Amino acid sequence: MGNLDSKPAWAEGFCPAAGKLCNGCLAEKLSCDYCNYETHHQEYLEKHKSAYHNDSNMILYMACEGSLDARNTLIDEIETKGFEDIDCTGGQAAFEDGDLNHFGKALVKAARKHNIKLYQVSRMKDPGMGLIFPDWWFKAGVEAGLFEEYSLPDDVLVQVE
Repeated sequence: MGNLDSKPAWAEGFCPAAGKLCNGCLAEKLSCDYCNYETHHQEYLEKHKSAYHNDSNMILYMACEGSLDARNTLIDEIETKGFEDIDCTGGQAAFEDGDLNHFGKALVKAARKHNIKLYQVSRMKDPGMGLIFPDWWFKAGVEAGLFEEYSLPDDVLVQVE
């Protein structure tokens, strides 16, 4: 069969990551600074970082009890504090990225004023249209240090049983 420990001359330049001959493959693996992604291509690493670790895709997010009426009441109230909503559905709303602490304090004050309970207030990557995302996705982002969750006081927090 022969020795497969070294590449034959005709296989030089074959990139396992690309699955073809290429000239951009580096001998050493490159690792993402933010997660466990690895590649032999600088270009692939840059594309990965741009897609998954780009702060320009961050939003401020809130989810409240009471659906549309409650959500709209909170939006109206905190827009006067300089927060601009960019997407909403049901009891959820996304806002332009900003200071999570200031956003959280404004929402808590508005929630108390209007007796509305909150499920979540956070700064996270925009999940896309519809603000639909699984719990594990958000928790993984927090665990990885990419997302932040505002700690809500008990008097405005929805108590999940």
